[in-house]
Amino acid sequence: MIEADVKNTKARMKRFIWFHYMESSEKKRHSAKVMRRMMIAIPALWAVIAVINIFFEQVQGFTVFIVLCFIITGVAVASITFYFGLPILIVKLTHKKDTFSKFIFYDEHFTVMGKDGEISIISELRYAALFEVAEFGNWFYLYVDKDRGYMVNRKDITKGTAEKLSALLGRVILPEKLNKC
Repeated sequence: MIEADVKNTKARMKRFIWFHYMESSEKKRHSAKVMRRMMIAIPALWAVIAVINIFFEQVQGFTVFIVLCFIITGVAVASITFYFGLPILIVKLTHKKDTFSKFIFYDEHFTVMGKDGEISIISELRYAALFEVAEFGNWFYLYVDKDRGYMVNRKDITKGTAEKLSALLGRVILPEKLNKC
């Protein structure tokens, strides 16, 4: 039996969102790199084209170019804001106070016990029912479905060790559901 006491803070929720959108798979890490490169490359390309237009004194073409640049920039900023900013905004608006959870990992299932104000919540989940499990750095991410899950830091483990938890998850989770980043 392995136990972990977790304090669910706003920073931890943001960390979960960052992992979910950016680091949980090689594909997501690659797409994040592409987005960051696009944020640098698009303005650089505009500057080069603007200098060429000014050099050849094509003022009308330059005006059309500027309008197109603003449209493309608007679409890029809106996409990036929706992809990165909206989930973080949701956390800021919905996370009112810190809560505490206790995780107990058994051989066949794990239990999550939490308290939110006067409401106590106890969930028992079988490992086979998990959508995905990821181990990334100091964190264990236990996805209940595609978008919701739990996260446990190695430092949160109070009974047992992180290595034992990692071994347990490696033993009970199907290989296609286990992601060791």
